[in-house]
Amino acid sequence: MTIITRSMLFNASMKVYEDIGLIEVYRSNKILLKGAGGGVRGQSRRSEGERAIYQQQAAVRAGTTIRELVLANNLRYLWTLTYKNEINDRDVAMDDLKKFIKRLRYRGYKFPYVAVMEVQEERAKKYGVDVIHFHLATNERVKIEDLKKAWGKGYVFVSEHNGELFKVASYISKYVRKGFDDERVRSAEKKRYLCSRGLKRPLKRQFLMGEVDLERFKDNADTLVEYEEGVWMQVPMVNPEGEAVLVNFYKNKFDEQWRAFEIDGTSVKV
Repeated sequence: MTIITRSMLFNASMKVYEDIGLIEVYRSNKILLKGAGGGVRGQSRRSEGERAIYQQQAAVRAGTTIRELVLANNLRYLWTLTYKNEINDRDVAMDDLKKFIKRLRYRGYKFPYVAVMEVQEERAKKYGVDVIHFHLATNERVKIEDLKKAWGKGYVFVSEHNGELFKVASYISKYVRKGFDDERVRSAEKKRYLCSRGLKRPLKRQFLMGEVDLERFKDNADTLVEYEEGVWMQVPMVNPEGEAVLVNFYKNKFDEQWRAFEIDGTSVKV
């Protein structure tokens, strides 16, 4: 029997995307101390530097949320909706987008979607006007003629990454992060993206991982990135032999409640 001490375990997190058969795992090279980081809830006094860091963190969280929604719902088709006229009012643009979705629903399209608002920077630089446009990700290929008729406000473009799920997820999350604090498309109380109701989200878990289990995940990983701070992996839920990589999660007590896991039929127990 192997005795596992706390010094042998490291913080890890996992996201399970069941519809596309994928597990994303991050294993930190550090054990985070309980209560480390963060501030006092409700405390609003921040220096300029602290506010800038907070905005960057919020932008990363928003981008991560969008990426998770795209992957969890297999939104692999990406479209761009533009305005012919100089529309720069966020509320007007959001109303147009909602009407566009209703027209598509009327035509029989019931797909889940994520839409992100952005200012056309090239148009702004060239003509000095801020005009809004949208990036729309869906899980269904829509006839371009139906999109044009339903939108009716300008041009509709098909992304060069259409059908490539991970590229679509990367690009649309980048659009969210890039101009997260851009007041032209986002006020303090409003988001700059719109989602359909009932979207699936990945199953998330946090737990402690030892070196043996890290190596097991590495052996099954399709994508592996090693940082100074830790390791990030994309692992298929079923290996080439047809065996489930991730079998089960369960709770176990070790100093405090933490989650352990079972992979390849071998469980970690304390």
